[in-house]
Amino acid sequence: ASSAHHSTARCADRDAAWRLRSPCRPCASSNVPSASDSSSNTCGSADFSSLAAAAKARVLAGLTASLRSADGWEARASSAEEFAAATGRAVLGLGPAELAAVRKKLLSDGVRRQEELASAEQLAAAVFERALSGKLIEEAQQSGDYWGGASAVPAAQCRWRRASQLITDGVRSALRPSHGDGIAVVDGALSPSEVAAARSELLAMDGSARLSEVRHQAAQGVRNDRIGWLSADQLEASGSRALSLAVRLLRALPAEVQEGGGWPLAVPLPVQAAVYDGSRAHAAFYKPHLDCKEPASNPRR
Repeated sequence: ASSAHHSTARCADRDAAWRLRSPCRPCASSNVPSASDSSSNTCGSADFSSLAAAAKARVLAGLTASLRSADGWEARASSAEEFAAATGRAVLGLGPAELAAVRKKLLSDGVRRQEELASAEQLAAAVFERALSGKLIEEAQQSGDYWGGASAVPAAQCRWRRASQLITDGVRSALRPSHGDGIAVVDGALSPSEVAAARSELLAMDGSARLSEVRHQAAQGVRNDRIGWLSADQLEASGSRALSLAVRLLRALPAEVQEGGGWPLAVPLPVQAAVYDGSRAHAAFYKPHLDCKEPASNPRR
């Protein structure tokens, strides 16, 4: 700790979630107490503190596994929390017009509903969560292979003749914003029997608990589908031949799209699979959203 009044990081072991003690007086560090901390926090609204603690728990639930593979991640996560807490608390000092602008920006992200951003404390906690998530995702990407950036290979290495037969000049033209709307649909890329076999293998994975809900996104009302990351080089070895074929075709498409010009593309090794529950008891939902703060900061670009 830098002073007697500033928060102290406590780590029981490498796999334990880092925790921060709350500051003991106003003007001390703006760190947010963990959900397990019972000490009081007089720096600002108690509502903000409790909301931010819950937000921190949601962020950690989704990112701890990716973060803890790197040495010293707890210290960097503590620094990220200090930044996020200061950013969130700054919102509490804004006027009505500025709060309205913050609310509009958060709503445009597609992550939260209007009623979740009614008070200044809710806005501050949402800004805290957004800042903390952004910092920790950046840390996960730099220290590991979050989103597959580190293991990505040039698109040309994944070229496959079957993909080249699908991506015609007409498809490439439709993908160019100057010629079309940037969207192209290629029907029949997989045969009905290939689709059925791949679906059967994916449902078997889901049945064996290899796919799971992203808890913090479900709690925020963003998505509650069950997802998993499939490694393209392990699917066939595990006997999932239909999924392996589908993934191979998916990973071969960027090389053909690249032929039309534009950015040089890279292809990540992991591929996300998702299962949506269509039952009334647990109806699936998915809200359009950005995984990163701004498109320019997307590490997949």
